[in-house]
Amino acid sequence: LPDAQVFPIACPELVPLIEDGKYDLKDTDMKRALSIYLGSLEEKKIDTIVLGCTHYDVLRQNIHAILPDVQIVSSSRCVIGQVKQKLTQEQQLNDSDVPSYHYLTTLMSERFKNTAHMIMPGIEIESI
Repeated sequence: LPDAQVFPIACPELVPLIEDGKYDLKDTDMKRALSIYLGSLEEKKIDTIVLGCTHYDVLRQNIHAILPDVQIVSSSRCVIGQVKQKLTQEQQLNDSDVPSYHYLTTLMSERFKNTAHMIMPGIEIESI
């Protein structure tokens, strides 16, 4: 949109908090960080937030709790859409009613496993 105003905000505290499993507003560190980052946007009467990091999608409910009237655009959901489109074009999309999941990581730390299990209970992860 030619008349859109963009207010970029660096949020260096969020990824470490999320990776430590502190992505809920019940956590005082996350609540403080989001209050600081979103507080400046609240004053500007924004209508849309673009989440520029795939980690941030887990914060959608928290953001809506602080800014209930804001539309949220998630980069991770955009990536998923592009992957689905590509898999469909290549006839590689599994459109079964019973999906299967296989997660791989190049770095299997306890911190990663704990966070993955908090976000996706029951997940099975393989280190490659």
